[in-house]
Amino acid sequence: MQVALGNDGSTPTPVLLQTVIIDQDNTSLATGTAPITRVPPGLAPGNGSAAAWITVNVTVDEMGLWSIETPRLYYAVTSLSQGDEVIDQVRVRFAPRTITVTANGGASASNNVA
Repeated sequence: MQVALGNDGSTPTPVLLQTVIIDQDNTSLATGTAPITRVPPGLAPGNGSAAAWITVNVTVDEMGLWSIETPRLYYAVTSLSQGDEVIDQVRVRFAPRTITVTANGGASASNNVA
């Protein structure tokens, strides 16, 4: 995932970006971290902001796919920290699915891994 970072301070700031994938029972399935050594000052998100990429490795076998029969929902909780203090956090709900697109059949969604 890509995250836009801003720094309204006057000095470059080191931060830690972390994303945790959480299941519907509030169990952590996987965590990705990205230490960012320098966010330039004077940047607002979306307006010349610094961008950071973070990768969280979790498989469909570990999560399971969403279907009407098994409506599995997950959360990606992304936190931005300075030292031990969390300065911002975003929680996004999502449900993994598979979608297949073919030249003859168009698009179809299923709960089976292709």
